[in-house]
Amino acid sequence: MSAPQTFKRMVAATGLLLVIPVAVQLISGTITPLDAGIRALVLFGGVIVARRLANFTPSPVMVIATDPDSD
Repeated sequence: MSAPQTFKRMVAATGLLLVIPVAVQLISGTITPLDAGIRALVLFGGVIVARRLANFTPSPVMVIATDPDSD
């Protein structure tokens, strides 16, 4: 698995875990459904931005060594 894919999956999993406090606050009645929706939307936007930034991570370079005396 490449580094960008791994980073994207980590960001997605973290975003999923960060929605839990919003859901708990909504269930407990601490925030209104509108506030929960706004917080979830902001969190979703952050995950999308982080996943797009993952495309800019460098790919590993594989160097194949050749024997100069093989001629």
